[in-house]
Amino acid sequence: MAERAVILAGGKGSRLAPYTAILPKPLMPLFGDQSIIEHVLTGIASAGIKDVTVTLGHLGHLIEAIVGDGQQFGLQVTYTREGQPLGTAGPLSLLHNVDEEDKILVVNGDTFTDLDYREVLDQIRGSVEAVITCVPRTINTDYGVVQCDETGQLTDYNEKPAIEMIVSTGIYGLRGSSLNVIHPGTRMDMPDLLRTLQTEERSVFCFLSECEWKDLGRPEDFSTLQQQQPANVS
Repeated sequence: MAERAVILAGGKGSRLAPYTAILPKPLMPLFGDQSIIEHVLTGIASAGIKDVTVTLGHLGHLIEAIVGDGQQFGLQVTYTREGQPLGTAGPLSLLHNVDEEDKILVVNGDTFTDLDYREVLDQIRGSVEAVITCVPRTINTDYGVVQCDETGQLTDYNEKPAIEMIVSTGIYGLRGSSLNVIHPGTRMDMPDLLRTLQTEERSVFCFLSECEWKDLGRPEDFSTLQQQQPANVS
């Protein structure tokens, strides 16, 4: 059984346009000279995972030029390239030499977190085939939310309610055997992979974490993080 990490870095980063017309999203700067992908790589190294594959697409040559072979992070970094966009799960079909019992950490290339990635891989035990790392979120609404019955009669009215929910961080743990549901060269997103595993009655576990997490593909999260002081960065 081996361990490896995959960083999904092939997207165009359209939500951060026009900046991503020049730089791929994973190379957007966080603090000082550190980019998003360098933050992710540092977290992977801290978890004791040495073998990393970066999936490349939009402006991928720039990512490879900065990260290189990963020695500066104490890692062994290799690359795959998408001839066409393959989604968030499809690029995993490009991995080589994956055994069924291998543990694979998958991280979106626009992730900021202080999560210990080791905790994700530790959830792959027993019959667990896949792990979704989740965090709690509160969504504040600006509207009065109305509920009514089938006749149109009011049953409830909540003014600007706060909605509690559990959301995916885009950080996953996969057993190597789970990749057999991906058709090589075919676009597939991670929710489709996980739903397929569930349909086949293969265990998908939701790991609820209290970690700090931001989706840096969202302009508001990216802006908020850049306003923080570097001392707050883990």
